[in-house]
Amino acid sequence: MQNKKRLTALGSLMLMLSVLSSICLAQTPTLDAALNEQVVMVPVGSGLFGVKLETTIFKPAGDGPFPLLIMNHGKASGNPHFQPRARFLVISREFVKRGYAVVIPMRKGFSQSTGLYVAGGCNIAGNGNAHRLMICGAGICTSAALGR
Repeated sequence: MQNKKRLTALGSLMLMLSVLSSICLAQTPTLDAALNEQVVMVPVGSGLFGVKLETTIFKPAGDGPFPLLIMNHGKASGNPHFQPRARFLVISREFVKRGYAVVIPMRKGFSQSTGLYVAGGCNIAGNGNAHRLMICGAGICTSAALGR
């Protein structure tokens, strides 16, 4: 009797995981080839403090160098790990048309980025600047601007 309950619970869990994974896969957007969209995992820090930030890059055609725009995302209500990858396609397209490379890193604990989300309160400028320093310190600013 106990084994039957365990098997039923295990079966229910597996079904739920299957449904959730198919929902997540169904929500993965196709990369926009016209904007040379790439998604990279940017390593930041090392050892116990190292994380990988899911980062979207859009670039104009050509070898560059390109001026660079780094866009920060907001936070939807709920668990930040369930927040989809920010793309901001309309504004990204406009900047790419004007010759800019656009980099949109997801903060720690958001979407597929590793690490724990730490709420920064309402200091929008401070949060954005800290994020810029983290991304540029990892070398993504130079790589994107040079067209690599």
